Amino acid sequence: MKQFLRRSWPDLVVVLCFLLVSFAYFATPISEGLVLGGHDTVAGMGQGQEQTAYHEATGERSRWTNSIFSGMPTYQISPTYGSTKVMGVVETVVRLCTSGPLGFLFLYLFGFYLLMRALRFKPLLSAFGATAWAFSSYFLIIIAAGHLWKVNTLGFIPPTIAGLVLAYRGKYLWGATVTALFAALQIAANHLQMTYYFLFVMLFVAVAYGIEALRSKTFGRWAKATGALLVGGLLAAAVNLPNPLPHVAILERVDARKDGTDRRGTENGRAEGGPRSGGHRRIGARLHHPVELRHRRDTHAFDAGLQKAADRAAFSNATAWMGSKATTTSINMPRSCSRPPARAISRASTSIGVTSRSR
Repeated sequence: MKQFLRRSWPDLVVVLCFLLVSFAYFATPISEGLVLGGHDTVAGMGQGQEQTAYHEATGERSRWTNSIFSGMPTYQISPTYGSTKVMGVVETVVRLCTSGPLGFLFLYLFGFYLLMRALRFKPLLSAFGATAWAFSSYFLIIIAAGHLWKVNTLGFIPPTIAGLVLAYRGKYLWGATVTALFAALQIAANHLQMTYYFLFVMLFVAVAYGIEALRSKTFGRWAKATGALLVGGLLAAAVNLPNPLPHVAILERVDARKDGTDRRGTENGRAEGGPRSGGHRRIGARLHHPVELRHRRDTHAFDAGLQKAADRAAFSNATAWMGSKATTTSINMPRSCSRPPARAISRASTSIGVTSRSR
């Protein structure tokens, strides 16, 4: 333990300084109790209001929402699964229990510092590089804009590259472990666009190390490192499988219908077997997964229940208001009529309706 502290104390001091810098940068909003209100954050809260109400009422998470377009699955806009709670705990540990903008800035600093140290820069120079990276204007702009999934993904990219560097420098186990850890966190951040771009960076770095290995006649070590990294990448993807599996199931059925290999009947737009027996139902021009359909029906029923409750409340309020007006409001009827004509009743009810809305 003493030997570890003697060797690692400069890194521990730098990490502590990163915490202090992050807190100092956001000291004013933190002390005043302000909350980040980026456009995407606020819009996401609005889009997820229906799901939040459904979860509070039923205790389950819906995989369908009616609040976006004419309805769509929530696999990507709300990728919360019970099996990914462990990754949430791991992310909290990596952030040293920080959260919000302070946690994002610390993640920028800490992640790039790991990359610099993997490249064998000294702690002081690594800290300088991490600071320059973290305080790049774009990284702070996207925090203010509320692009929080992109922020998380960009924060986990440098340490994933650090794992690649460690593996190609002969530390196969450390390289595979670091790559698996931060690649899993990166995929869990659910900004697949940035992850897709990052794969090209990893590929180019691997090719560069491969060319160097051919020149130095150490291709065997390069192959071992590549194998270790592939294992780490597969583990990272396996941890996050609950997210893409519904998409894969639906796309396989779509491809089968396009190729004509799906022999199930589609009478009345419904696949044989239907949702109850594991099939898929066609609604319009799109195939829907059985689980998605169940949550869609539940959400529609939930919305209908809310609407009925609102209608009942509005009707009772209108009845009470009209009852209070009955003693003071009268309808002038022609003397020749024993009861109000239909036109007079129509005018009177319209007038009452307008008065009710204006009040």
